Amino acid sequence: NIALPAREGSTDTISITAVSQSDSNAATTMEMKVFAESEPEDKVDVWVADPAPDNGSEPHSISRIWWSPAVWVRNQNDGVYKYQNVQYGQDNFVYVRVKNIGNLTATDTTVEVYRINSSLGSGWPKGWLKVGTATLDSLEPNATEDVVIRWDKSEIPKPGHYCFYVRLLNDDDPMAIPEGNRPTTNTRNNNNIAWRNFNVVGLLNKVTDTFTVDVANPQDQAANVDIAFVEEENLLE
Repeated sequence: NIALPAREGSTDTISITAVSQSDSNAATTMEMKVFAESEPEDKVDVWVADPAPDNGSEPHSISRIWWSPAVWVRNQNDGVYKYQNVQYGQDNFVYVRVKNIGNLTATDTTVEVYRINSSLGSGWPKGWLKVGTATLDSLEPNATEDVVIRWDKSEIPKPGHYCFYVRLLNDDDPMAIPEGNRPTTNTRNNNNIAWRNFNVVGLLNKVTDTFTVDVANPQDQAANVDIAFVEEENLLE
């Protein structure tokens, strides 16, 4: 056993002398480098997942962030893990799956859900409306828990396409990179944030034929905007 100074990630060179049992005068000295691995940091790390291959790293470079598997809607408070379109004219329920990937228990985690009209170049926090909040009193290391927020029918917008922006707030786990005015960048920078697009539909389970898409410019100067229309697979599922 070799004792090294308690320096995180330190590398020391040691000398080892080997002596022959048959000839005490015969000895060989060699040098080797020994790397001292650092101990895992004790921390709380609450995580709401972005699409695969997200593993909670901060930041990440996943491009298509708007389909978080950790955020979904149910028309009834049934706890089923499957997305449904928001039904206009009735209460709906927004679920958020939270995991603690740290090694300390997370306490008093606030889950906030916001929504905005479908928009190109939306900023933060301007234009976002709060859907609701929920609180996780305690979450053990490596534990996962689903929270649910009832979305009152009087607050649900008319049929169309919209976006959720979900934030996890915990005093022991602040944002890794402070939020700026670009919500997509905020989402990639912080595992406390997730994005989920969703549809509000009428009683016929179909998105309205026409709906509004806002075009915004979060920059401080004029910008040219290219608009592309791409049909997502299973968009209405």
